[in-house]
Formats: sequence, structure tokens, C-alpha cells
Amino acid sequence: MNPIDVLICDDHPIFRKGLRSVLVSEPGIRVVGEAADGHACLRTLRAHPKAVLLLDIVMPHMDGIACLTELRTRQADTTVIALTQFDEKRLIKQMLRLGAQGYLLKQTDYEELVKACQRVARGKTYYSEAVNEQLRTNKDEPVENALFPDLQPREREVLWRICAEQSSKQIAAYMEISIKTVENHRTTLFKKLGVSNLAGLVKWAVLNEYDLPPGTA
Repeated sequence: MNPIDVLICDDHPIFRKGLRSVLVSEPGIRVVGEAADGHACLRTLRAHPKAVLLLDIVMPHMDGIACLTELRTRQADTTVIALTQFDEKRLIKQMLRLGAQGYLLKQTDYEELVKACQRVARGKTYYSEAVNEQLRTNKDEPVENALFPDLQPREREVLWRICAEQSSKQIAAYMEISIKTVENHRTTLFKKLGVSNLAGLVKWAVLNEYDLPPGTA
């Protein structure tokens, strides 16, 4: 039987290292690469399109939702397991709508992670019990209590860069967009997050445990 190729995408190096160490010890599983954000993940997948992708959701630059959206746009048949600390029903449903075959929480044990990789590699789905419990409940969380409002990938990136204390000019240069477009994204963020200034954006990100640049919180 061919080994199951696995690609790890997570922005925390220590977590990636630990995940790799447990997976490589399992016969029949081969870790073919690591990535720290969605952009690096998409590049790595070009060489390993059939790999099982363990995908974090909250990452800088390109998060898991944007990465999976891009994967489906390319009609890639990569098998995806969301591996995250968040069990918010809204996020779960969004990842499943985008075609994730599995959803696990980071506190899952080693045996369940291996089982999930094996099942999705066979074309099946796998969700942790906590996720199944969320999906069984009929009552959705109110929008105001959701982890993230409906932020577009570009809006999420602008928010991250604002928290990194980048100016509109710096953000525009890095993202290859106009300063006016950056300001439009900023105004949209104010409205969606219910704040009125840049300090409010950073405060919202800290209070909601958004994945912040080092030293922000």
C-alpha cells in the first residue's frame, strides 16, 4: 500500500515540528512538506497535489479559508483536514462548504489524528466528536458572537498588517494595491467590526484572540 502523503500548514513552528514528529513515527504516513501560511501552502501543493493537507484556519498573510477557497478555484483534488483550536459552528460550516473532508481540534489525540488522515485518504470524511456535537445542534450562534464577521481575504490581510503597525503606504506596496484601496478596506473593517478608528481595530483583534503579529497583544 502506498504511504499517505501529508502536508502541514500552520503558522506556529513549534506546533508544526511536534505534528511532524508524531506523524513520521506512524508507518504508512509520510510528511512531504510544511508551510507557515496559505501562500506557501499553495506553492508546496504544486509538487504534492494528492497530499492530505492539515490546514490551520487562522494564519497571517493568507488564512485557511482563503487558501481552501483558492484550492477549489483551481479545482484541485487535494484532501483537506481543518486542524484548528476553534470549534465555532460558523467556521466549521464554512470550511465544510468549501470542501474540507475533515475537521479536528488541535487538542485531539495522536490516534485520532492518524485515524482521520487514513479515513480521508480513502475518500471518506472525519470530524472530531466536539465538531459533530456542534453540527448536531440546531441553534446557530448569533452573528455578533461569531469569531470573525464575514471578512474577505483581503480585509483579513489588511487587518493583520494594521495590527503589525504598517502604514497604508506600506500595506499598499506589499499587497500591490493602491493606498485608496487600502483605505476602503479599512473603512469596511470599521463598519464590520463596529469600531471607529485604528486603535479600535487592534483592540478588537486582541479581545477576539485574532492571530496577531508578535508583540501586539
